[in-house]
Parts: sequence; structure tokens; C-alpha cells
Amino acid sequence: MGDLGRGLFYIYRNLTKGGYSVRKYMPRERRTGVICVTDEAWLLCVSFKVNMGGFRRARRTGHRNVHAFAAGAILALPGSDEFYRITEQMKGFNRWKVFYDPFGAPHFFVGEQHLTQALAAHFTPKGLYVYCPRAQG
Repeated sequence: MGDLGRGLFYIYRNLTKGGYSVRKYMPRERRTGVICVTDEAWLLCVSFKVNMGGFRRARRTGHRNVHAFAAGAILALPGSDEFYRITEQMKGFNRWKVFYDPFGAPHFFVGEQHLTQALAAHFTPKGLYVYCPRAQG
């Protein structure tokens, strides 16, 4: 897939195929389009969002649906130089596992803390992780 670069990207769990679906905002068309489904990706300058209508519908029906996602400005997929550069760079950062329960609270969590933003997010087959710089001391 290679470098997709900069723009506005959305990543969410693909409930049908597994892995993660990646959408890119296309300003000329004023819409988003799925550009790939992948098992792994990096997203930088990340915001975590929950669509409340979809969240309420999941709780009401007991069926999962796509209503929570991450949005970010820079995307890197396996096979790209950017992917391996970010992977190496993040080895010096703290890493935390992210949790989201579609039938629980309408928030992403790290431990018991609500998560709304992160410097970097790594979507992996084992889950989603966020990164922040280690404290200097």
C-alpha cells in the first residue's frame, strides 16, 4: 500500500472482515472513502470520537455497529518507509493499551482515564496503543 501521507484519515475496527478500515477525507467530493483494510497502521495527531447515535443504537439493540473511530493527520501503513521510521522513533516513548466497550461508556479509555487525543496511535492485531514522550528526569 505504501505511503498515503498527509490528510484527514479515519480508522475504525472492521466488524465484517476483521482488522481496521481506513477512510480518507476527500475535500473536493466533501466525503470520505475507504482506501484500505489493514491489520496494522500508525496514525499521528489523533483524536478519538464516538458517534452518540450509533452508540445508543448499539446499547439499545445489543448489536455492534461502527460508531467509534480515531481521526488523524498522518497515516503510515506496513511496507512504507514512514511506517518503519515511526516504529523506530516510538521505541523511546511510553505506550498504553486503549480500550473501548461499545456497550459500556461512550469513551475510549487508557486504564480508567478517558482518552480524547494522542500524539500517536498504533493499530495492531493485538489491539490499539497510544504513545507519549517519556518524562525527562
